[in-house]
Amino acid sequence: MADPKFDGYAKADLTKKLVDGETGGVTFNNLTPGSDYDFVTAYAGQDPTKFGTDLGKVTTPQTVPTSPTIKLTAGDSQATAVVTPSANADKEAITTYNFYVKSRTDNWPAKATLSTTPDKLTVTIPNLTNGNEYTIGVTAVNSAGESDYSATGASDHVTPVVTPLVASPDNVNVEVGQTATTNISPVPTNGGTFSVKNTTIATVDYKLNGRFDLTGVKAGNTELDVTNPNETEQTISVPITVTAPASSASSAGSSAASSASGSSSAATPASSAAAPASSAAK
Repeated sequence: MADPKFDGYAKADLTKKLVDGETGGVTFNNLTPGSDYDFVTAYAGQDPTKFGTDLGKVTTPQTVPTSPTIKLTAGDSQATAVVTPSANADKEAITTYNFYVKSRTDNWPAKATLSTTPDKLTVTIPNLTNGNEYTIGVTAVNSAGESDYSATGASDHVTPVVTPLVASPDNVNVEVGQTATTNISPVPTNGGTFSVKNTTIATVDYKLNGRFDLTGVKAGNTELDVTNPNETEQTISVPITVTAPASSASSAGSSAASSASGSSSAATPASSAAAPASSAAK
């Protein structure tokens, strides 16, 4: 006597056959790990709505996650990592993403350097040395284990670099008694060290977030020097031009015009005085 054959169905849809005439039992393939299923079986060719047997609910075991991918962007003594989860991530019950950091020619560390959660996929990797090339790998972790940072796309290379200081505006013009602002970025640590070369021409007051307020004292030219006390101690110099107030310049011009007018009037009597002398000669 031949072994019986069976069909298999999902209990939620008994019209769609998932297993067709399998001998000796039913095997359901291509199931999602860590998911709940409810199956029904019936002898091959029989109506499962009338002769089906409910196999009960089953939860498939969780498997090690599929590897995510990572993209790195260099910063000053750091790198920014952006993680892209795998297409299966929402079904893999991932709890953590781990980051492994090493110099490119070194071996991978035994333990993760830092970790993040699935809701925070952009991470700053700190405490790197500028000019040193690094390889940073990412793994996904769930109850079944951890993915492989050696998988394609799961690691990337980066070389941190010093970000140059930039002033905006990079040339400050201010009137005597007035205040103008320049902003330095990236923001110097604790404001950095700063000074105006000639404080008889202008003074400086540091505000928050890289803002420097410059006040004109007297007309002239000087510079604001700002140093960021990072490992390279970058310095930027911002030219400052202090001018006299427009009202003062206008007053000076009016005074000069008045003086010129007085000199012209004074010349007229001298011309008149010369007339009698000319007559006397006749």
